[in-house]
Amino acid sequence: MNRNRHCEIGDLLIREDKLALKGQKHIGLVTGVKELPRISGTSVFVEWTGTAPYDYNSTYGYSLVNVHNQYNLFTIEKARAS
Repeated sequence: MNRNRHCEIGDLLIREDKLALKGQKHIGLVTGVKELPRISGTSVFVEWTGTAPYDYNSTYGYSLVNVHNQYNLFTIEKARAS
């Protein structure tokens, strides 16, 4: 996977819905990335600055693969290494 599109703890995740929500943006900090055997995949957990996006599930987070592949919805701002 391309590191620039792979979420890691400390990255900013911006979720933008350009059509349904008239360009509304949600910004959050990635607080966890973990394997969830129950859903057979890796999930990304986010602490949102305001309200969470309508499609974010606090129990299961977002699928890492969806965040990686959906360029039109997600922007990832990488945390800088010190």
